Amino acid sequence: AYFSIWHPEDQSNNEVRIPCTLGYWFNYRGSSLNCTYHIRSCDAVRHFKNDIYMTCRLVQYVAKKLGVKPGVLTMWIGSFHVFKSEKWKIKQKD
Repeated sequence: AYFSIWHPEDQSNNEVRIPCTLGYWFNYRGSSLNCTYHIRSCDAVRHFKNDIYMTCRLVQYVAKKLGVKPGVLTMWIGSFHVFKSEKWKIKQKD
């Protein structure tokens, strides 16, 4: 099953923030509910951890409703980025 978050009409309203999440693909394999999370853009500093947490909770919720166990989470991110103003928040190798 695919749970779509983004819809074409989202880009026609300039006053509303366009969702970064595109959708969730749930597939049942080997007695587990797996999920591939499609996201067009993700801020590594501010949103990445929350996106993972919320997706895991969504998978747990759906799996419980279906009476199966949660499986593997795969995440596809089109643009994984850090804004210049927050670059200092990430560790950098010398």
